[in-house]
Amino acid sequence: MSEGMLAGYSLEKKPSLATIAKVAWLTSGHDKDERIEVYRKTLARADLSWATGDSSTGIVQSHYLRVKAHNPDIKAANFAISGNESEDLQAQVDRFLAAEVESDTIFDYVMLMIGANDLASSDSEGITPALKYLGNIEAGIRRVLDKDPHRRLLVVGLPDVHTVFEESANLVVYRMWGKDIKCESMRRDVYGNKTIFYPENKEAYEFTRAIVAQYREGLANLIERLQGEYLDAEFKFIREYRKPTNMRKALSIDCFHPSEWGQAELAEITWERGFWPNISDVQFLAWTD
Repeated sequence: MSEGMLAGYSLEKKPSLATIAKVAWLTSGHDKDERIEVYRKTLARADLSWATGDSSTGIVQSHYLRVKAHNPDIKAANFAISGNESEDLQAQVDRFLAAEVESDTIFDYVMLMIGANDLASSDSEGITPALKYLGNIEAGIRRVLDKDPHRRLLVVGLPDVHTVFEESANLVVYRMWGKDIKCESMRRDVYGNKTIFYPENKEAYEFTRAIVAQYREGLANLIERLQGEYLDAEFKFIREYRKPTNMRKALSIDCFHPSEWGQAELAEITWERGFWPNISDVQFLAWTD
């Protein structure tokens, strides 16, 4: 989500069959790493990201654009990789730290949201256990703060994916040969037999709900503990947040990623609950001590 995957499309305006075929084709015939790379090069829209999007013509008022309006010299970089799980966070941190060295700068404001792909497994055993998920995130945050503790970290929990998937199940993505192709089948066709897409498998599905709850509770405790250790850092944790106000506008054509409208809503929600909800009252004079 943070890389703006498929943000250039939405359900509100029916995609062409060629676009649908392209999305489906890109999910087949490749191993995981190759698929992610092809997906990113073809369909990611980092300029529409809720976090660091820089499109001046779109509706996404990203965190970067909001800060830039008050500090024109601010710089931003996006190290998110679509399809990554929490275990892949270390590679993102590697790029983050290398970029600081290469550019001789420090990223004072860091945003982190990861975990939806940790749930994307065809069985319960493949879902990342909460302790491992939290350990992956803690290791990444510690590396960032050990390099320089004078940072602000906004950690965003997972959206209410269960409600989003359930309430969007019957939304029509496109019509072919007189048959409506709906979000429920679209998610399964594109991303495969993932437990989180099958509420009829009640035991396994409820297990994913329990895991999300553990992720959220664990993150809250982790952030509180880290704040006690890294006294020079500032943390904000958004545990959970409301579902989109309009599913058709907010979902992209894969019924999984947010559209541009969805990215705009995510930017608004996370900004309101972040460090500077009333940015006009803030003087951005110094970002580091």
